[in-house]
Amino acid sequence: MAAKWDHEGGREVPLLNGAEFDCVSNAGTKATPVLSADILGDWREEVVWRSRDGKELRIFTSTIPTEHRRTPATTSRRIRASSLATA
Repeated sequence: MAAKWDHEGGREVPLLNGAEFDCVSNAGTKATPVLSADILGDWREEVVWRSRDGKELRIFTSTIPTEHRRTPATTSRRIRASSLATA
């Protein structure tokens, strides 16, 4: 599940539940996605989960338009290796 912190309400607000799309997380109790990183170069992070049957990778991103474009950090070998090591 992806969530944001509501500092005014003092609670976590769910944004996306991968289970609703038949996705599962990795690493058992850690419940981590396959990857969470800016892979499209638009300054926002995408999240990648695998399908329950393990045959698909599903990429979730924002549908809000942006004019910002930057070289994704994942083009850096060091950052890419670090991101993948935690996946």
